[in-house]
Amino acid sequence: MAEPKTNLLEALKERVLLADGAMGTQLQERGLEHGACGELWNKAYPDRVRAIHQAYREAGADLILTNTFGGNLVRLAGHQCAQFAYELNYLGAQLAREAAGASGFVLGDIGPLGEFLEPIGDLTKAQAVEAFEPQAQAFADAKTDAILIETMSALDEAECAIEAVRNVAKCPIFLSFTFEVSPAGIHTMTGATPEDVARFATDWGVAVVGTNCGRNLHMQDYVAILERMRNVTSLPLMVQPNAGAPVLSEGKTVYRETHEKMAEWIDAFVAAGAQIVGGCCGTTPAHIREFRRVLDQKA
Repeated sequence: MAEPKTNLLEALKERVLLADGAMGTQLQERGLEHGACGELWNKAYPDRVRAIHQAYREAGADLILTNTFGGNLVRLAGHQCAQFAYELNYLGAQLAREAAGASGFVLGDIGPLGEFLEPIGDLTKAQAVEAFEPQAQAFADAKTDAILIETMSALDEAECAIEAVRNVAKCPIFLSFTFEVSPAGIHTMTGATPEDVARFATDWGVAVVGTNCGRNLHMQDYVAILERMRNVTSLPLMVQPNAGAPVLSEGKTVYRETHEKMAEWIDAFVAAGAQIVGGCCGTTPAHIREFRRVLDQKA
């Protein structure tokens, strides 16, 4: 796998980088059934996965995330394919690199386990670390430019993911949490605030911290999260908002925020401190292309 010409962390110092958009909804458009295991497509339908990556790269994305969000042992066990964890993650990294090319960057994507750790849930810390390790090892072997631990809601789970990565890999770690809005304000499902997350990321020495996905969030809420993080950390920030709230239509999850409307917020994200901007659930190559246009106008 070819190494990119420019170091990712150096590139972050020079310009705002554009990440890609959603993978899950793009897979559904190509035939993945709702709730099925998208990571299996890295082996079964690699051309379809590669085509999604290529569409984002052609739209102007600098960063391509691997199709491995649910590639940990816990989630794959739910699909009876945990034994393929390393292979599916390694193949995912290969496909992303093929699309990213020599000048693009690949982020090995690690999502949450989908279960709580003790004492709230049944998973021990050791089990959680072990569940993330095949992903971390695959990305280390595939030489991804960084590893993104994303859509986290619990600090203890994020700690386990970081530990798993550091057990086997030396690449930069990016950390992204998902927030929601309630009468209590903006917080994760487990009660962590943007300030809590930013301080945690700083203490653990990750390279980038930010937010993605979310529940009941409007675009101005993502701006507020960035601003609150910036108040307590000097780390580079990233933001990947959803394309509005999800709606189930004909068995498929649909997001209806247009690329034009979302792109109107790019300037605000950057002003709030974002060094990486991308999209999460429901965003498409059309969204990323419009984000690219706005960022290029600022350059």
